[in-house]
Amino acid sequence: MPIRRRLDRSGAWISETEALVAAVSRVVDVEADAEIVRVDDTLSECRLLSDGWTCRHTPLKAARPQILALQLPGEFLDLHGLLERRVDHVNVTLTPCLIGLTSVHASRTVRRLRQAGLVSWRGRWITIEDWAGLGRIAEFDPAYLSLEHASP
Repeated sequence: MPIRRRLDRSGAWISETEALVAAVSRVVDVEADAEIVRVDDTLSECRLLSDGWTCRHTPLKAARPQILALQLPGEFLDLHGLLERRVDHVNVTLTPCLIGLTSVHASRTVRRLRQAGLVSWRGRWITIEDWAGLGRIAEFDPAYLSLEHASP
């Protein structure tokens, strides 16, 4: 699996890499220009891009689609769709792709963040309780969003 080589080179913790690889239940080969996720899909598994490029876009009635993100190998294509239980975008392949499918739910990650006191979850709302702590665990670089001097 190409993503495994990238993770190994990235210095990711072995246990995290092994868990991610073990979570993939099957890998599918998808042609270029294929819709992987559609508006209003109900998701039961998560998609991990192993090889190739995709984009996430919002279809617009009067214009060409609005591109929201380009996605590269190693990115999850639809984590937020699992949390929201409804998809409001389209994921389409830009090149031939290998996509790993996993039934691992995002709720495990949210549970770990809650246990660490970084977020709280009340009803449909997730609140970030500790911005600095969440930034540390995510290894977030404020320069990414030009936020060097911004505070939460």
